[in-house]
Amino acid sequence: MSSTNGYAAALTAAALFGVQYVPVKKHEIYDGSVFQWFMCSGILFAGVTLGIICEGEIPKVELVDLLGGMFWTTQNMLLMPVVKLLGLGLGFAIFSGTNVFSGYIIGRLGLFGNVADPGSIPWLRDMGAGLLVVSFALMVLIKPNGDKPGPHGRTALAILSHSPTTGMRKVRSCPEMPKYDFGLISPGSNSDGSAADVEQPFLATDARRQDSRAEDTVESEALKRAAGIVLVAVAGFLNSLSAMPFNWWSTKNPTAHKGSFIFAQSLGIWMVSTTLYLSYASTRKVLSYASPPHTCIRPAFLSGLLWASGFVCMCLSIDGLGFTAGFTYSSVVPVIVSSLLSVFWFREIQGSVQLAMFGGCFVIQSLGVCLIALGSH
Repeated sequence: MSSTNGYAAALTAAALFGVQYVPVKKHEIYDGSVFQWFMCSGILFAGVTLGIICEGEIPKVELVDLLGGMFWTTQNMLLMPVVKLLGLGLGFAIFSGTNVFSGYIIGRLGLFGNVADPGSIPWLRDMGAGLLVVSFALMVLIKPNGDKPGPHGRTALAILSHSPTTGMRKVRSCPEMPKYDFGLISPGSNSDGSAADVEQPFLATDARRQDSRAEDTVESEALKRAAGIVLVAVAGFLNSLSAMPFNWWSTKNPTAHKGSFIFAQSLGIWMVSTTLYLSYASTRKVLSYASPPHTCIRPAFLSGLLWASGFVCMCLSIDGLGFTAGFTYSSVVPVIVSSLLSVFWFREIQGSVQLAMFGGCFVIQSLGVCLIALGSH
């Protein structure tokens, strides 16, 4: 595949990835567990359809071919608690930085069985990748208008953090548990559940309770932040691994249509998605939680179709440009696309200072992409 076609595929992938979550912007997704299953079902539908179109039959897959989809679904699920643990801005910056840096290094050094792809001018490429990571760090400083997602508002991380209320009744997807777990008789009750006149020696004085709460709060926030950083970094790394099985498959099947690999990717995605959802829903049932509230089907399904189409284009760009450039473009340019949508369509970034900061990040990202392109040929 020529480099021209590779760039065209990368741009198409960027457009599809950049708009993939737009269909669900105005819909409630609750805790994301049902939403991701509907989305992954859309991905599987597209994978089966495109696989049959490319091969004339359902493509044969090996276990290793499923790994990319498994990595992708796992990182998608890891993102769900990140916003509450870490915050959207910092979470997005760490995720994007880890994802782009990991993918770039894997291709640059030829890790995990890939062929090293340093480009024709390695230092120029390295400088471009560094600028991309810096731009994501600077995006933390950009504050969106009101409580809407910012320039990264079409990413999974942002979608899972935002619960619109317009036109819909808010439903608590995970109601608070009783003070004493799961219907067990609480201290201060008789065996029949009636109140008992029992002292509660574990209660401290007000002053001591306040001090204890303050210490617990500080400790809890530190633990949450640490857990959030670990989760989002792992998610970013797993996302960078999700495209590698295509490289392995492409080497073993040089004459096969590159688009047919979407079947293996989508099957791996759906298998893990279904397993995680059933495990999560069953656990809630056992622990006496309500069933996960259902989200919209068609918008989530459409998001899956868009993602699957974007992944095919990303595979074609990797085939034409190499893993380092193809993966980097397909990871970074969608952020630029979604940022432009955020500013010019959804009007989520307003004010001269915020727009100037956004413009600066946009210039840095564009420069980074250009340096990688110049260093590739």
